[in-house]
Amino acid sequence: MPFSEDFKTSATLFAKQIKLDRLAKGLPIFDGGLGENPLPAPESLKEAVKSFCHLKEYTDVKGVEALRSAICNAYFQSEPESSEKLKLVLGNGLKPLLYLVQLSFTKLFSNRPLIDTQSKAMADPFVVVHVLPAWTSYIEQMKIIQGNLDNNQNPNYLAVEPDYLLEHTTEDADSNVLKWAKVAADQFESQLNLHFKRFGFVKNETSVLVLFNNPNNPSGCVYNEQELHDYAKVFREFSAVILADDIYGGLIHESSFNDREQYGGSIRHCYPEGTILGSSLSKNWACGGYRLGWIAFPLESFNPVECYLKKTLENLYNLCVCLASSLYSCPSMMLQYVAAEALTLSQQELDPSWIAKHIDEVQTNDVKRMLRFQRRMFEQIVSYCKSRLSQMKIRYSDSKAAWYILMDFEFSYGSKLAARGVLSSEQLCGVLCEEVGFITVSGENFGIAPHKKNYLLRYSFVDIRHLDIWANGDDDLSKGYDTENIEKGFDALHDWLRNL
Repeated sequence: MPFSEDFKTSATLFAKQIKLDRLAKGLPIFDGGLGENPLPAPESLKEAVKSFCHLKEYTDVKGVEALRSAICNAYFQSEPESSEKLKLVLGNGLKPLLYLVQLSFTKLFSNRPLIDTQSKAMADPFVVVHVLPAWTSYIEQMKIIQGNLDNNQNPNYLAVEPDYLLEHTTEDADSNVLKWAKVAADQFESQLNLHFKRFGFVKNETSVLVLFNNPNNPSGCVYNEQELHDYAKVFREFSAVILADDIYGGLIHESSFNDREQYGGSIRHCYPEGTILGSSLSKNWACGGYRLGWIAFPLESFNPVECYLKKTLENLYNLCVCLASSLYSCPSMMLQYVAAEALTLSQQELDPSWIAKHIDEVQTNDVKRMLRFQRRMFEQIVSYCKSRLSQMKIRYSDSKAAWYILMDFEFSYGSKLAARGVLSSEQLCGVLCEEVGFITVSGENFGIAPHKKNYLLRYSFVDIRHLDIWANGDDDLSKGYDTENIEKGFDALHDWLRNL
């Protein structure tokens, strides 16, 4: 059977393969493709691997007690429930768990028997919602599960799009910051209502699953506290289940993570009764290859009464456990203990008042030290990136977390690119890689503006060398990392654009 053109290799992993191919040929590389944390794994976690590597037994997808307890303490410390009542599902990274939840949610409703065999009335309808721009795997996974993802034809899928016209209607149109990179709650509500109207859906009779990524990949944008409260209001109106992809939650840039007006935390804090929390070792702790992730369902205390949402969550959790056990049995027992160690060593690190009182521990605990170091380092680097992009008149997303930024070449270079026969973000990505060695991922892979020509690329500022979290004091990180190749990459890009 021929390979279907509907499916493709992960765009971010393909970017890494391009890098390796260019390395083998001795060609220049300015790597902004795969979003992989460049910091080395903390020594304490490497020691944990050694300590627990003798553990080889099968467990189950609900996790060993040490990890269950660590997750309870990390995320639910204010709740009276014990780890015994935690509804947890583990996986080999967060990626397969995102697939598992979307698959289980779809199966939960599409495989239901008829409610009434005499009237032939069907079970509750459902819809899976992605808020764009969205990580590439959200969309590719739903293609595997549902096939056609056309909003106008598929009642069970909705991609909520940003308002791209914002760039042309706001007063500060000359600003270099992309204004559409976040979807406001009222935009989300409007598009979901339109989808319901189109297919005759009724609120609280239609099950809704929303994948909500904050901080966002590919933009690096974050939602503030008021924006999250606005979303929570809409989610309650639809009794929606939220899969909170919080994988970058520990990578908020320093000045933003101290300010609720810039970053409001997880949507879980505003909508606890309907939010499934998802994270992993990959990003915050720089252990992407370890492959250990978790999703934690809402605690019972959040839904004390029998209700539509509570029943949906119970059924979804049970099906996730069932399908996970059939798909991969369990994740590595050793890595579960490593994850427990990571979470335990990170306790209270995200509380600024705690850091001020326990600065000595931050200095000696390598996990806490790394978390703080990278928040400050990436903030410094993104400030440099924004400055260079402004010089080149490339618009960009207002990145405040992790190492991602969106770059829009259309306003200053669209006509010149078109004249060269470059007519899409995919083509621009390829040309920059081939002619400059500047590796990015095209906006098309994140679902951005699929109906219109665009020149949007995601850049990951991870091409950093000589990293050392202990290199200098807290007030000066300059000797702790080297961004020379990032700087050379922007120089090469600027030269290329001048010669268009």
